[in-house]
Amino acid sequence: MRSRDSRKGKKIGCFKSDSRGGIAITLAIFLPILLAALGMAADYAYMVLIRTNLQKAADAAAIAGAREIPLSKNSITRVKSAALSYAAYALTGDSAQSDMQLAGLDYHVQAELVGTLSGVKVDIREDWTPFFAHFLLADITPVAVSATARYVGSSNICVLGLAGSGRAVNIDRDGRLTGNNCGVFSDSTDADGNTFDSGTIVKASIICSASGNSIQRSASVDPTPLSDCPIVQDPLANRQPPTVGGCMETGLRLTDIKKTISPGVYCGGLLIDGTSNVTLEPGTYIMKDGGLTVAGTAQVTGAGVSVFITGTKPGKILFTMQSHISLAAPEEGPMAGILIFEDRNLGMALKHRITSDDARVLLGTIYMPVGDLVIDAKKPVADQSAYTAIIAQHIELNGGPNLILNSNYDATKVPVPEGIRGTRQVVLTE
Repeated sequence: MRSRDSRKGKKIGCFKSDSRGGIAITLAIFLPILLAALGMAADYAYMVLIRTNLQKAADAAAIAGAREIPLSKNSITRVKSAALSYAAYALTGDSAQSDMQLAGLDYHVQAELVGTLSGVKVDIREDWTPFFAHFLLADITPVAVSATARYVGSSNICVLGLAGSGRAVNIDRDGRLTGNNCGVFSDSTDADGNTFDSGTIVKASIICSASGNSIQRSASVDPTPLSDCPIVQDPLANRQPPTVGGCMETGLRLTDIKKTISPGVYCGGLLIDGTSNVTLEPGTYIMKDGGLTVAGTAQVTGAGVSVFITGTKPGKILFTMQSHISLAAPEEGPMAGILIFEDRNLGMALKHRITSDDARVLLGTIYMPVGDLVIDAKKPVADQSAYTAIIAQHIELNGGPNLILNSNYDATKVPVPEGIRGTRQVVLTE
């Protein structure tokens, strides 16, 4: 019996030895497959990391290029260079890396403009060799990403010519127009919707015509004007005019007098002449069937003031050469932000004129939806205003004036009417 038990024990021991050998064989067969699977998973995870980093670089480069657009003076090379330099910095920490140097690091970067200087597209590819898959004879795996950033919204408006034909914005010989961080726009569908004569100097954040631009060879215009731009809709088209009541004054003429006057309805308009020094109290001055004329060496000052032109026989705004003008629009109320407002229902197109050599404070928006504004002063106009915006059918600069329009909106409590202040921002669209 004992010998049988002994033999049985030996058989069981052999069986145990054979089981361990089978597991070893199984592991030997499946371990390479398991390691390969783990390796491929690691390769994939690393590829996802590479793609994420490349996408971040492409997004940042596209945004950097798009932000360069308003500063580029319409230079496609400058915009592309900004995008490529930022991509190089994001990828290597060195913005000066050339295309050849990047290619040596297996990076390939391309930047191109989208639309009419409205956006930038950046493509980045990295030729990556997977570590584990390489042992399985896997070839180079390109990881490619793309990003597009665009400027959307509108620019700040400093000049808008509403006329659908003719020279909506016309700067005559030796005239100067500066739009600080704001644009010059013409809605005219004529080829000379924006006209810049010889010797003119124009500088703005953007210069745009719904049709064309006429630029004399000796004119200096920066940036290069854009043609075939979308028509800019009148941003104040829905702004309600003030209520016109009964006459407070009729045919008022102030000559050689120092006086403070109150807002109200001035029938027959208002003439301030001679050596008068007149202060306008805050409020709306309604010129019914007459205009506002400041002549001689008269001085007119006022804060929180708005002038409304209306009537069946309306009169124009006229500030003559030796007059002194300092006016700021209301900070609140129905005319907030509006310095001059021309009735949309006027039966005639008036030609308002600023000839004053001392009209350096015109704070607010000058809105003439029916008439024209001519500026022919010899010295700077509006340059000491935090902001000035002009919207008229036609805007003319004659005789070499120097019109300086600022857009320092945060430097004043006078609000900017909706639609004047731009909403341009850079956004990723892909």
